[in-house]
Amino acid sequence: MGDEYNAGTDAYEKTPLKRIGELLFDYEHTLPELCYSASTESNEIIILKRGETGYYKTDWDPVKDYDTAIAIAKRKNDRMGITPEQYDAMVFGSMLGFGEPEETPEEQSAVQDEQEGDMKLS
Repeated sequence: MGDEYNAGTDAYEKTPLKRIGELLFDYEHTLPELCYSASTESNEIIILKRGETGYYKTDWDPVKDYDTAIAIAKRKNDRMGITPEQYDAMVFGSMLGFGEPEETPEEQSAVQDEQEGDMKLS
């Protein structure tokens, strides 16, 4: 299983953070068992599993660019009936965790924005 990655949501609609929080809170009933995404660093198709942070590699070779990789992942997800908001929640959960958050997604986003602002001032 991969530890560090950055999966983007470029090919999907931007789901409001409140809705992502709702999906993550009751993830066992609202999210698919798995979905496909793409690594922005390696252009590999990756698998995100419900309830697990990180990702799993597939045995497919990396593609030429990220846009191609995410388009392939989107087609696979569409065939499995995964909605854009479910995908966005899976990406968020795979990076930050599933279940009841200690902070709301809006609070987590505000903290992250503040931390990024602090880094720019240094």
